[in-house]
Amino acid sequence: MIMTIKAIIANGLGLLAALLSLAVAQEEPDVTECEVEDGCWKRVARLVILVGAITCGASQAAGFTPRVERDIAYLGTNRTEKADLYLPESATDGQRCPGIIVIHGGGWGSGDKTDKRERTICMALASHGFAALSINYRLAEAKSLLQEVWPRNIQDCKIAVRWLRQNAGQYGIDGNRIGVMGCSAGGHLAALLGTTGPDSGLEPKEPMGDVSCRVGAVVDFFGPIQLGSAPLKPGSVPETSPVKYVCKDTPPFLLVHGTADKGISIECSRQLAAALKNAGVEHELIEVEGAGHGFGLVPSKDKDLCPAVVKFFNKHLLANEGWMAKAGYGLMIHQFVFNVNGLTPGQFDAAVEKFRVPQLVDQVQKTGASYVILTLGQNSGYYCAPNATYDRIVGGEPGRKTSRRDLPMELGKELRRRGLRMILYLPSRGPQRDKEAMAALGDVDQAKPAPQEFIRNWSDICREWSLRYGDLVSGWWFDGYYLPEGWNHLDAAHNWKTWAEAARAGNPKAELAFNRGSRPHKAFLKMNDAQTYTAGEMPDLSATPATHPAPNGLQWHLLTYLGRTWGARSKEARFDTPTLLRYIDTINAQGGCLTLDVATDEGDIQPVLLNVLLPLGQHREALTNGRIDPDLHLTTSMEKH
Repeated sequence: MIMTIKAIIANGLGLLAALLSLAVAQEEPDVTECEVEDGCWKRVARLVILVGAITCGASQAAGFTPRVERDIAYLGTNRTEKADLYLPESATDGQRCPGIIVIHGGGWGSGDKTDKRERTICMALASHGFAALSINYRLAEAKSLLQEVWPRNIQDCKIAVRWLRQNAGQYGIDGNRIGVMGCSAGGHLAALLGTTGPDSGLEPKEPMGDVSCRVGAVVDFFGPIQLGSAPLKPGSVPETSPVKYVCKDTPPFLLVHGTADKGISIECSRQLAAALKNAGVEHELIEVEGAGHGFGLVPSKDKDLCPAVVKFFNKHLLANEGWMAKAGYGLMIHQFVFNVNGLTPGQFDAAVEKFRVPQLVDQVQKTGASYVILTLGQNSGYYCAPNATYDRIVGGEPGRKTSRRDLPMELGKELRRRGLRMILYLPSRGPQRDKEAMAALGDVDQAKPAPQEFIRNWSDICREWSLRYGDLVSGWWFDGYYLPEGWNHLDAAHNWKTWAEAARAGNPKAELAFNRGSRPHKAFLKMNDAQTYTAGEMPDLSATPATHPAPNGLQWHLLTYLGRTWGARSKEARFDTPTLLRYIDTINAQGGCLTLDVATDEGDIQPVLLNVLLPLGQHREALTNGRIDPDLHLTTSMEKH
């Protein structure tokens, strides 16, 4: 009975909203920057906005009241401009939600975070599972003083992104998935947030200078494309225009503009759309027929823009909310890479036979790791798995270059039995030290682009492994993707699509990473559209999702070694247990995960490394949910476990 009454109320409010919206659409004067006359019109508009906030996405929003934290000093206590944070239900039940910066309009000189349009937007976003940070920012005291607040207004917006990313864990927000939405002057600043990066000279040094200002998606409602309302003149693109900064790395845009806008010409959005198209940036321009300036999510009784906005943010900020988002951390095994040099084929095959799978998986489970990356092989030309395609192309029988024992099959099954996952490691190129195999595969030195013959052969080899293991393989980590040129010839018969399809032949949902190289400027790149998580190869733990966000749509992941270097036995671990716990907790709270490379001996993790990892297993649940107690007492002695 209660639910029936709620439904009636919701439907009634929806009808009332439609009727009032019609009245508003018919009687609203032409406005710029949401100037509204006092009196009855203002009260009716306020009611329309409030009702619209309830009815936008009625099934989700009816009866929903977000938790709002008001007047947050995101710019510091010495600034009067504050922010309001609207939180969805998901932010209180252990799930991490995307965050949206909402920037009000007002001609860069007026407006407020609590304006009815911005409240409506924030309510609607929160009702659909997004956290919304509505901000005030530095305003000009008069139109003649607009240049005096530039670029401090856009810098305030960039600091808002930093604040949201830095404090994401505290509010149940995924700091790696942040978008922005603005109307009118706010749309202009939102577009600049999306197009400008560290090289623009517009990013403030402080506060939080080590935290990224990057956003993953932009919604721009009728925004100008410079300080002023006019479109750009031919050959003139000022530094205040987002058009100046558009490039291939610009995040996706949703542009919305009324065809009857007398305040900001629709040509502004059309010019920005053209620039995005020329740069190959995904975008959409919605032209609202007959609409003027200053509308919100519901410009007329028959036009509701809320579904389009929500769909856009869902697509680009929730594109890859897969298992890795809650994986915590995993381990990487280089057993058959660095310690096989000089072995004969028979000796290599015997070494694979000695590997103790149950022993390794037992240790992995006790460390709290949720997955293992197994290296199939690398530059030696030896692979710890059978592959008839490889044997046919290179020449030879099982046990010569590919092992007789199917180690990935055994490991994958044992990991699955324990509720753990397996990722396979493979280079992007042929075995560089095996010249005979390189020639047979049709490959050349990795300093040169991958040839067509090699891409075809390597794809066939990967396809055999993928089909054999099916969904025992949850992902692939492809190393040495140093020269994308050979793979990126999409008009050729074979390219990265050929390879990615082969890798996913057995499991279409397999996660893929392509490694361009170590260090931050390469570790977190998106190399092609098949990639779903960052390769993340780093020499240390200096990067986080806050400091180095993943490109749009990718799961954030970092890979480093626990011992002295990759796969090597070590006298001591580089990181102690408290350091690892704090780091994993930090990146988990920001939506990231970590892989630690460890040395093994016939399936046993080296004791000095295992000693550091075992205490992590005590806190497995906390690791995957980003809730480590900062005062947690840890034991690190193996004898106590």
